Amino acid sequence: MKTLLIMILTCFSLLLQAQQKIIKTYIIKSEKSVVKDSTGKEYRFADWSEMEKSGEYRLVIVTPGDANTEFLIRPSTEREKMSYLRLKKVEEERKPAESKYFTNGEDFKYFSSRDIYGKRFKAGDLKGKVLVLNFWFIGCPPCRREIPDLNGLVKQFANNKDVVFLAVALDGAISLENFLNKTPFHYSIIDDGRDIAHQYGIKSYPTSVVIDKMGKVRFHSSGYWASNPYWIKKTIEESTAE
Repeated sequence: MKTLLIMILTCFSLLLQAQQKIIKTYIIKSEKSVVKDSTGKEYRFADWSEMEKSGEYRLVIVTPGDANTEFLIRPSTEREKMSYLRLKKVEEERKPAESKYFTNGEDFKYFSSRDIYGKRFKAGDLKGKVLVLNFWFIGCPPCRREIPDLNGLVKQFANNKDVVFLAVALDGAISLENFLNKTPFHYSIIDDGRDIAHQYGIKSYPTSVVIDKMGKVRFHSSGYWASNPYWIKKTIEESTAE
């Protein structure tokens, strides 16, 4: 009886310990995160995200376990740079899953619209260009997360007039202008784009599409993929070379 009582008490003690385990706090970096360097200088999301993605800088949690912690941005060590490059190579080789809304090789149905600054994009003018589309909205975290990478693509092809970058947003012009003042997005932005998105049956965001000069869909994906920029760039280069 005494042995049984000891066993019961032991089990009860173990159960209490299990229930009292510390719940881990998951810390997620976002555009709202406060990021500073060792001098106390604070960085905008658009700046620190590009610095981090370059592999030359690393973000370090200041207060572990605090969901609202600040981050310290510092230069990466040589070992960290090498580790980053290896990981980046693996991610780039993993091609994103195709979206449900397009089929590679199919004819793309062009649309005509204006961006938030009044620039006109006619279907006839887009034909013969390599068209890079992004469907998104402000309240979509993965959409916002990929903006720095997409900006990098625009920069790489800035001198190529045969490549057009259009971002079809679901939001209105005023909301977009307020957002873009804090988070620049270098695609040409089309506001109130629900009808355009509906035209293709798009329900998942972000969705990226690349159309070649012949009007054929060459690449498409939905959701955030770290390898998306690599494959978009690869598709653009292949399409412009043809």
